Amino acid sequence: MVGITSYMILLDLTRKCLLSVSAKKRLSKHIFYSRISAPTCTLLKLQRELRFELRHTEDDCVSRSWNIICNVAFKDKRCSHTLILNNDVELSPNVLDPLVKFGMENPRFIITSPGIFDFSAFLISKDIYETVGPFDENLKGGSLEDWDYVERMKEKGIGLLQCTQFKAYHEKSATSNLVSNLPEITKLQEESKRYYRRKWGDGKHKLP
Repeated sequence: MVGITSYMILLDLTRKCLLSVSAKKRLSKHIFYSRISAPTCTLLKLQRELRFELRHTEDDCVSRSWNIICNVAFKDKRCSHTLILNNDVELSPNVLDPLVKFGMENPRFIITSPGIFDFSAFLISKDIYETVGPFDENLKGGSLEDWDYVERMKEKGIGLLQCTQFKAYHEKSATSNLVSNLPEITKLQEESKRYYRRKWGDGKHKLP
């Protein structure tokens, strides 16, 4: 299963992302938006055109979107893995089968794409999600969701591993850059920093 999250629906980028996913005919496709900042007609146009399942969360919590995706994939759909993408990521052709095979061969790793240095595109297994636990929904922005999960992975002996065949293009922060200076987003990011520092400020961890 593939889950797609977004801060903002950018029609062209989201269409490219969905088309790159829908080319994989055997996938069960889902899209989840962590923040809706586009006219409803844009979303409905994409849905009519590309036929995906929508589960909508109207807030700024990326962690919650990731948790929804994982719960649908692992509990409802009973998948062994789920691929999670930002809507500004476009998959290259013929990446899915090698990616899943690589994930099966490396069960103690979350699999990422070369050149994408955050959780904009990653494959996570049911076993890892259950071992590490849900993404922390107290963190809302600034990529601290990624930082937190990596630290928790380390505690469980789980790492990140790039798959060279997992080729994808990321329009680096194309959506988040559009909202990063909004007062409400800035406030959430500052609250997240304070929370993260309280959680990991023991002198052993890198702090933002």
